Amino acid sequence: MIYLFYATIAGHNYELAQLISDQFTPAPTRLSVDQPIPAMTSTDLLIVTPATTGAGEPTADGRAFYQSLAATKAFRANYWVAGIGDAGFGTDFARAVSFFDAALSTLGGHRIHAPLRLDYELTPENSKLTQATLAKIKRRLSHA
Repeated sequence: MIYLFYATIAGHNYELAQLISDQFTPAPTRLSVDQPIPAMTSTDLLIVTPATTGAGEPTADGRAFYQSLAATKAFRANYWVAGIGDAGFGTDFARAVSFFDAALSTLGGHRIHAPLRLDYELTPENSKLTQATLAKIKRRLSHA
């Protein structure tokens, strides 16, 4: 199974989540903070596209999702984290992506590909980069 969680402030991460979802058939199961976290195994893939707020921390929805995931104490899935931020924030640029990448590893997940931090919006170049990364992820999963 493929699962997708996203958080958004200005809609950019929603656009990214939609692009990611469109690359899979069937589409990933979207997760929200309002539903229980399903049991995920080592053959599953969790894709997280978190939004960054304030000094670079995840949004309230992102923090709630992480806390729910941590409470399961049985996270063993593959994961990939991608997000859109504003590079004008310097070191705080899309820091929630880095937070989730490290946190999911700490919980016992297996990073399937390096995180992707995109600047500001889903430009044609960012779309192509995302699609190329997803193609690599799909190849890797098909050989697992």
